[in-house]
Amino acid sequence: MEASLKQATARMRLLPAQEQGIAPADYRRLQYLYGEALAELNLRISNLQREQRLQLGRAPIHHVQTRIKTYSSICEKLTRKGYAVSIECARDRLYDIAGMRIVCPTVEDVYDVGQALRALPGIGILRERDYIRAPKENGYRSLHVVLNMPVCTVEGARRVPVEVQVRTLAMDVWASLEHDLCYKREATCAPRTRREMQGLSRRMAEVDARLSALRRETELS
Repeated sequence: MEASLKQATARMRLLPAQEQGIAPADYRRLQYLYGEALAELNLRISNLQREQRLQLGRAPIHHVQTRIKTYSSICEKLTRKGYAVSIECARDRLYDIAGMRIVCPTVEDVYDVGQALRALPGIGILRERDYIRAPKENGYRSLHVVLNMPVCTVEGARRVPVEVQVRTLAMDVWASLEHDLCYKREATCAPRTRREMQGLSRRMAEVDARLSALRRETELS
């Protein structure tokens, strides 16, 4: 990670001075827009949860978390990817400034929630990636859907991307551990630790499969 940050800093020095930062006022405006998008989506997800409880008698959504990238995280990601550190590049190049994580009991619930997200009225899908059927090399599993959320402002209607990660409880535990053990210390993470995490990901998938089978058996009994 240290090496990659040095390379990113070197790339940043090559950028014109006016492209090397985001003004505090611009970041506050960004926070407001993306915060409004998250608030609107949160409201719709809460309505969806109530409707699902009414129809199914249970909650396919275990819990929901939201976050907006910090100023430093936005600048670091733009620099790491070789983009100018500017408000324009942040808006145009980053789809995960606003993020929502929806955690579900089973894999079937994950895909049901994914289908419900696609059916939300007035919201478009910008991008979708299924890391459950095709996990990342490190073992990461999750369903990613980038929604194009409408936001009303005094200047008129705006569209703001929100990245939604839908995963099971087991996937969420694995991802949290991997983030602490490997992602934050990419350059120093031991190969043995990486292999262990890959193996744990496969075993977590087996746990998810068994939990799904138990759910089906319970519903049929």
